Amino acid sequence: YEKELAYQQEIDRIANALALGRIAEMSVQGGNLIILFPDSGNAPRRAELELMRPSDRRADSRFTMEPSDQRNWQLDISNMMKGHYKARLFWTRSDTEYVHLQEIYLP
Repeated sequence: YEKELAYQQEIDRIANALALGRIAEMSVQGGNLIILFPDSGNAPRRAELELMRPSDRRADSRFTMEPSDQRNWQLDISNMMKGHYKARLFWTRSDTEYVHLQEIYLP
């Protein structure tokens, strides 16, 4: 039952993100991962990013981002192992939780 509840919460968070009308964007520029949150009036209160590498879970990383007035955040990834990652971006804004899933490649 608890796994089903957690799964439904994740589905709800994804639906919340899609309901914004514009998805979060993640792109690699140089040695940085740039995250652009959808504009909906105010910046995220809290955000967490999980980067999961399917071929080597030892390269998995988790980052917590501090509150900011900005819609875009920059994360130094220059020391991370290169390759394919599955990214899970979680954030809260005005007591609503959001999740965006995206596959990225670190060159």
